[in-house]
Amino acid sequence: MRAEAESLVAEAQLSNITREKLKAAFTYQFDALKEHSEKLAIIAGFGKHLLELVDDTPVTPGETREAYDGYEASKAYVFNLHQEVFLLEFRLLISDQQHHSRL
Repeated sequence: MRAEAESLVAEAQLSNITREKLKAAFTYQFDALKEHSEKLAIIAGFGKHLLELVDDTPVTPGETREAYDGYEASKAYVFNLHQEVFLLEFRLLISDQQHHSRL
């Protein structure tokens, strides 16, 4: 009888540890997915701005398209994109540190 009780306690402890580890693993997975999605949203937003710089005015045969004049604007968008991603990573780092300090 004593061995059976010890076995039940061990099974319960194993179940508790398994659930705890599973929850932690999925928390990391979902946090990573959220971070990835936020970065993609930033990239998509700036991508649309960059796309607006592309001249899509129709040209007729024999007509030449004007040279691209959006280099400086493109450069600024890319710089701002990098800044936004950096700020997101910084906010996530601070949030993660605050979360761990509360534990």
